[in-house]
This record gives sequence, structure tokens and C-alpha cells, in this order.
Amino acid sequence: MGTAGMKRKRERSGVRAQAVYAVAEYAYDALGRRIRVIDSVASTTTLYYYNADWQCLAEYDATGPQTVQLRYFVYGNDIDEPLVMHRQSDGKDYYYGRDHLYSTAVLLDDTGNVVMDKW
Repeated sequence: MGTAGMKRKRERSGVRAQAVYAVAEYAYDALGRRIRVIDSVASTTTLYYYNADWQCLAEYDATGPQTVQLRYFVYGNDIDEPLVMHRQSDGKDYYYGRDHLYSTAVLLDDTGNVVMDKW
């Protein structure tokens, strides 16, 4: 091995491995639906509950000694047709708006103001 090869080898061996930290831990049921997220950064645990049609009906905060509902969802006739999300923290309903392809395009509050438009 020439001097250039030895130099390259020495440089590579001097690289230190960076530590890897778990940011979140996910749990899934037998059908592959996410049922729990443990966020180690925010120190929160969120539970998800579904109906038989795979629609997420509610999210709960299971961080403290009591499980508290965060939000629940109301769906239309189709499996991928969320209509309303009710957030417990502010007691408000939020409405899903659709585009011309019937994809979710916007989230509106109860006065019609856009809350989120980036999907």
C-alpha cells in the first residue's frame, strides 16, 4: 500500500461515530394501524383508536395518570372522507375542505378561516 492509501486509511479510522437518539417510538396493531406514539422529546404518549373501516376516530393523551381525549373525528360516507375534527384543547370544530380531485386541501375553523393548507 502506498503512502496515499495509508493516509486515507488513517483518516477513515479517525472518524467517530455519532450517537443515535430515539426521538419517537411507534406501536402498531395486527392490521398495521398506528396505535401509540411515544415522543421522547416532548415527553408525551398519544393513543389512537380506529373503527372497523380503518378510520381514526379519536386521539388520546396517555402521558399522565389519566388518559385525556385530545381530538375526535367525524367522517362522511367514504373511508377517506374526514369531515370534522373536534379539538378538546380549545373546544372548537375544524372542517376539512376538498379540491377538485376530492383530496383534502384545507382545514378551516368554525368561522371559515384557513387553519392549515399544506398537506
